[in-house]
Amino acid sequence: MWVLSKNGVTDQKAAQATLAYNEAIKNGEIKLHHEPENVDIFVEQIKAAKEGKNYWTGEEIPKWQANAIIVSSVFSEFQMVGSLYGAKFGGNIKIPSKSIKVPKSTVKEPPIGKPAPSKPIEAPKTEGTASGKPKLPSDKKLLDAATEWSSMQKKLAPSKRKMDNFNTAAVAYDARTGKYYYGMNKGIQLSGDKKNTILFGSKDKPGLLPKDSLNEYAVGNCAEVDAVNQALNQKANVNDLYIYTIKTTPNEFGSAKIACENCTFTFKGNVADALTGWYKGD
Repeated sequence: MWVLSKNGVTDQKAAQATLAYNEAIKNGEIKLHHEPENVDIFVEQIKAAKEGKNYWTGEEIPKWQANAIIVSSVFSEFQMVGSLYGAKFGGNIKIPSKSIKVPKSTVKEPPIGKPAPSKPIEAPKTEGTASGKPKLPSDKKLLDAATEWSSMQKKLAPSKRKMDNFNTAAVAYDARTGKYYYGMNKGIQLSGDKKNTILFGSKDKPGLLPKDSLNEYAVGNCAEVDAVNQALNQKANVNDLYIYTIKTTPNEFGSAKIACENCTFTFKGNVADALTGWYKGD
């Protein structure tokens, strides 16, 4: 590819002359004694330019000049094809009546192998220990999760009274999915979440909660119920849940709290375990 310039600068006239000159070489109007036979000059010049060299001299050229050579070669090739097949640039394209033969690509495509036989998708397996029990987060990790969430809730409380009324938090950990669900005392009442029928029952079937409270607190008031209710509403399995409960009062913030009478009645034998303990009676 020849690039004509004046004083090292390729202006508009020089660019037009470059195109005309290279087209004349391509058409055979100008003969180059050192031009090899059966070689596509445009392709070879582009290859050389990509390597940062002048095709004719072998000298290294700056990047801007290499880009100019590549653009000029592509445009010149396109312009020549257009003249051969009647394309008018800037206007409508005239399609010849005879078909255009497209040269075969020299790029080798990777061989298409036989598709691998499909396998049924297996459900994710819970990571377990040698005893077959699921591998649970450490007590410290569960405690940290509960205390961090509780601290955030305390900061978001709209009043000191609301903050002080928040005295218990619980985490329900789903051993099958690894998800955490958080709850607070009176959580369902405050959030207005849907009461899952597994816990609260329906018209035709009782839930896991006792019909009447076994202590001074209302049925469904507990933080554990709020956390498990959220998990069940997200399609968790009650048997996969582990409960971890803490106190959130100023004097005992972060202390482990055993399940109350209502929660022990509801969850013992139904959830996987209450890691902070069950109520054992007075």
